[in-house]
Amino acid sequence: MIALARPPTARFPLCRSCADRVEVGRYRHARSNTVLRIAPLGIAGLVCRGAAGRRRVSNLIGCSITSCTACAMRTYFRTGRRAVSTGAATKFEAAAPSWPALAKVAGRPALRVFEARERLFGATEPEFKFWHDAAGWCPHCMVSWIVMEEMRIPYVTETTPLRAYLRPGEKKKQRLVPVIQLTDKARSAPNAWIFHDAVQNIGRGEQVCRWLAESYPASSLWPNQHDERALSESHFDLFIRLQRAHSAYRRLPGGRPTWGVNPAHSKQDERALVAALDDLEAALGVDTKGDFLHGPKPHMVDLMYLPLLERVEALLLHPFLGGLSGHVLGNWPRACNMLGAARKPGACAFSELTSDPETLLAISLRDEGGTLPSSLSPELSLLDAAGIAAEHDAEARLDAAARVCANHR
Repeated sequence: MIALARPPTARFPLCRSCADRVEVGRYRHARSNTVLRIAPLGIAGLVCRGAAGRRRVSNLIGCSITSCTACAMRTYFRTGRRAVSTGAATKFEAAAPSWPALAKVAGRPALRVFEARERLFGATEPEFKFWHDAAGWCPHCMVSWIVMEEMRIPYVTETTPLRAYLRPGEKKKQRLVPVIQLTDKARSAPNAWIFHDAVQNIGRGEQVCRWLAESYPASSLWPNQHDERALSESHFDLFIRLQRAHSAYRRLPGGRPTWGVNPAHSKQDERALVAALDDLEAALGVDTKGDFLHGPKPHMVDLMYLPLLERVEALLLHPFLGGLSGHVLGNWPRACNMLGAARKPGACAFSELTSDPETLLAISLRDEGGTLPSSLSPELSLLDAAGIAAEHDAEARLDAAARVCANHR
């Protein structure tokens, strides 16, 4: 079992090999939708998503618990190709390619939405600059991001680290995110854009979504018909209820937010969360001819639910809840199906930006010095893990290797 203890010398751990910050890595192969991730403290995992569902196939590929994305994934790739033939873990180290050699074979990585700094959708200039957290953990940023992607509004991005993983001496560029800065079109020149000060009173995901719909009505994702719009508003009210029920677990006594779980949460908090999920399950079962609240395609409120639902999914796996109450998201099959449908490649922008419950749970446990449950973090020997890794498509591994090399410095 991997202990997720926080090092005493830093708010967020630094890699023992290169002193880089340990963050969440996102590596997705577009065609096979293979996802390679590094959770905080170097929990390396290969997660495959496809028609057969999702399964974790490897964990902690020989890297220390304070390995950064690049160093941990380099260990992954240098062991994965020769797992079956060498027969001894010591031979993997001798067979490790150099960084230049690995980069030459892997080539340049294709651009992903998560990494893009410009999303113009064919336009010549952005409408605004969107500030989000550097690791993609913030649920309010994710709600905003998914909706602006689906609306296809031209924008550029800027990132700032969250307080939880600032390097020693590092300062945040924005106090809070998300932040929207409109383009000053009168003073901007091609590829030299100037932006106004931040738009006020839209610091939460749902506020950004409302502002987007009002500012760009031609691209609005709210239903057009009056009856459907009224139904969407009731679904929005339910979203706020679920958001508040989830938030009760994310604030310590006194109100300070935490990445972990409030140890003083009560039965009343649990009843509020269960009641909100019950009502969402009922809403998904009322004349719904598809996986979402208004049919086969997600509308505005559906998209807002998705980042929240994946965090509820991880919350229910937490030992404070799943180990005691027995609740899992699968107890609400329609809500679980909605989340699964949105994660399918091409379903919506959420499929490009989604996380997974193992990573989100590891982030939560990090604040409490906890460990991932053995069912989510099976112990594998180096040889077993490398052998499983070697079974996967070479193109997918090359794509991820290219990203690792691009991140190495």
